[in-house]
Amino acid sequence: MSEPVAEPRAQDQHALNVLITSVAQLGTMLSGGLLAVVIAHRFGATARTDAMFAAYSTYSVLLAIAQSLRLTMVPRFAQADAASFVEGLRGVAIVVAFSAVPLVALGDPMSRLLVGDGEREVARDALALFWLAAGAQLVAGYGAAQLAALGRFGSTAIAYFLSALLPVLLLVVWPDPGILLVPGAIVVGSFVCGTAVAVLAARGSHRPAGRAGDGWRGAWRGAGQMVAGAIGSVTWQIALVVTLGVAARSDDGAVTVYTYAFFGASLVAGVTSGAISMVIAAPITAAWDRRDPAPLLPALLGLTRATAVLAVPVVGMGLVCADEVVDVVLGGSLSPEEIDGIRDAFVALLGLMLASGMSPVPALAAYARGWFGAVAGVALAGLAAHVAMSLAVGPERDLTWLAVVASISSFLVAGGTIWLIWRAQSPRVMASAAGAALQPVALGAVVFVPVALLVPTTVGAIAGALVAAGAYALGIRLLLPAYWGPLEDAVRSVLRR
Repeated sequence: MSEPVAEPRAQDQHALNVLITSVAQLGTMLSGGLLAVVIAHRFGATARTDAMFAAYSTYSVLLAIAQSLRLTMVPRFAQADAASFVEGLRGVAIVVAFSAVPLVALGDPMSRLLVGDGEREVARDALALFWLAAGAQLVAGYGAAQLAALGRFGSTAIAYFLSALLPVLLLVVWPDPGILLVPGAIVVGSFVCGTAVAVLAARGSHRPAGRAGDGWRGAWRGAGQMVAGAIGSVTWQIALVVTLGVAARSDDGAVTVYTYAFFGASLVAGVTSGAISMVIAAPITAAWDRRDPAPLLPALLGLTRATAVLAVPVVGMGLVCADEVVDVVLGGSLSPEEIDGIRDAFVALLGLMLASGMSPVPALAAYARGWFGAVAGVALAGLAAHVAMSLAVGPERDLTWLAVVASISSFLVAGGTIWLIWRAQSPRVMASAAGAALQPVALGAVVFVPVALLVPTTVGAIAGALVAAGAYALGIRLLLPAYWGPLEDAVRSVLRR
């Protein structure tokens, strides 16, 4: 029996939601990068900025938890007997209350740990402000999951984009800012986002008929699921810290070089697999019967194909003209060797981008079954492998090897997550997913590598990258119709809207 096909209007809405979410993800991440540039211009690099950024590193862990809720909590809201948004806020309140311990109650010892004998008062006050921002972001993340389960993405996209852009605008227009304006501005942006999303989620939420509330017992269970579901995002950050720690023992500037490459890879993953998985989370988990994983395979392969077919040309163009683009964007502040390092590491991180398309579907299935701890265990095992491989590579090797390690550990996590759902069938499923990812990679290698080797000049490199991208698109259309068809359908759906 063939699978039911979504109605054209539903397909159109899904395509539009993916576009909206992708653009919002791109804008939010670029606003974060712009904020860093504004901070550098207005405050420079001092002991006070060091203290603020040290406090931000602690806040970033809570921010990762908040962002992960946009995906991990969707299966919970998609269930017919799900608690209402207002009831679920009790679990958020528990997480916020516990986070006050390190950021507020232990602010003095935490600031001493972060900056030693440096600007401890700045670090302490920034930690307290970042706690307020974290609370608002946790509310926003939970509300965004409720809205995603309802199929509403436009308002969420606007709220998140404004919350990222508002701190930049405040820092630009404020006449004589102190360094604490940075966390203060982030608090303002976070509260705008949290309030807007919470109001919209509360309006669209309801308690199912005949369902009694779970009270605080359910709230504690929900808080545990939130933290467990966020471990994958947190381990992603810890893995980056480990890589940067190894890189720091290499040449001067190696940390900066790898950070730029990793930011580019994260940007690609965020606007491809990240955006798509947010949109498909509710339909997948609502339709799945929680028993037979076979219906999940088309979604897994579809997300893997979409991520690969979009990521490969970005990496290919980076291979051809990254030297010229980076030099223009960063204003010649990096040496040619450092720009080459960014390019090589970015290309080596293609595996991480591809793996980001393989993990979400089985992870969503695991969350739908309540296996938050199992997914966290897979993420922690992947982190352990990443640490071991990074230490084995060591600082003596080229940065490209550390990027390869990040890609390998990402594939290990994707494979482990697939195993949770398919078990004995997981080797076959992994092989299918790998095949779906490698076909665009093979085509991209045939198209972009010769251009990168044959085009030496600046104008020629950029023009060559554009020509190669056109040839890649033509190759996808002629040789890989399974990849081209969904892209063409998505474009037509958006145009129809």
